[in-house]
Amino acid sequence: MIKLLLVVGLVIVAVSMLRNRNTMRFRAGKKLLLAGFAVLAVLAVAFPDWLNDVAKSVGVGRGADLLLYLLIVAFLFVALNTYLKFKDYDTVLTQLTRRIAIDEALRRYGPVTEPSAETSGSSDSSSSATPSPPDEPTSASPTP
Repeated sequence: MIKLLLVVGLVIVAVSMLRNRNTMRFRAGKKLLLAGFAVLAVLAVAFPDWLNDVAKSVGVGRGADLLLYLLIVAFLFVALNTYLKFKDYDTVLTQLTRRIAIDEALRRYGPVTEPSAETSGSSDSSSSATPSPPDEPTSASPTP
């Protein structure tokens, strides 16, 4: 019976982590799961015979073995959660880096403008392919 419970637990962890991990309901479920696990840990310390009885009822020889099995499932949950969280942070960091690079380029060089129809037909291709920085003068100032 313990094999079935462990496999079901692992499948539930995997499916829930991959399916709806960013919803408020899932975050609340994680907190409830942590609180329940803490209560079970306190009960296991306070009443070690109780853990042995639960272990025997699910087909495990000792309470320590049952605790080890539960800790393996909890560890896999934490490891998968951490991996997915870092993957999300990596995506956000990439988007932020791209945004900063674009903003910096716009600040230095100004917006890129398309060549007008008059200049696109000319044979001079060296004109305004890249705009000059805004702090450099683009044309000579008129004399009075």
